[in-house]
Amino acid sequence: MINTVSRFVAKELTDLIGIPPERIRVVENGIDQQAFRAPLSFPPALKELAEKPYVLTVSSAIARKNLRILPEVFGEVFAREPELRLVHAGSQLPDQLRDEFHRRCGCERLIELGRIPDEVLIPAYQKAAVFFFPSLYEGFGLPVIEAMASGTPVVCSNTTSLPEVGGEAALYFDPSDPSAGAAGILEALGRRDELVAMGFERSKPYTWQRSLEGHLKCYDELLS
Repeated sequence: MINTVSRFVAKELTDLIGIPPERIRVVENGIDQQAFRAPLSFPPALKELAEKPYVLTVSSAIARKNLRILPEVFGEVFAREPELRLVHAGSQLPDQLRDEFHRRCGCERLIELGRIPDEVLIPAYQKAAVFFFPSLYEGFGLPVIEAMASGTPVVCSNTTSLPEVGGEAALYFDPSDPSAGAAGILEALGRRDELVAMGFERSKPYTWQRSLEGHLKCYDELLS
């Protein structure tokens, strides 16, 4: 028996490796719901982040995360919403990508937090106007659930596991089309209250307790 985190990955195991579906069980990831829902403040050194609205991205900078579209996406977004900024948490952006973003959008529009602990990441989610996730491939996509549990609208790619995880509570776009990504962000800003409420509900089942129970059920099945 093989446990996997999404129906998408289960199908990949069957289609690409030939593992029979009856040998696969889906046990989804979870998050610490209490941690992401509890209101938190930025540490003093980052309080300026809350002074103006921003869109948040959280990821490494590897190619499949598709951060290369950020300059074009936000060039269009900032033309419509000049007060917005982009805040990126995770790996530092490649120099060429950062330079392109500065050229298109301005140096003051990009804030890179680097790799940050949860006590900074969680308020960054909570205070973001929108969470943007343009990834090309995800086996699960945990940041989508983290953002929803934090009360932040999600705009993400319409690929791989992401529609499965986000359900009807996220807005989706073709990750090869930067203009579609920009349109998604602008739509999310206009539907923020609705998407926040939907995201809260969508994220509720994703707990570590449910994940643990799923794994234990699989072990019981193996031992019976």
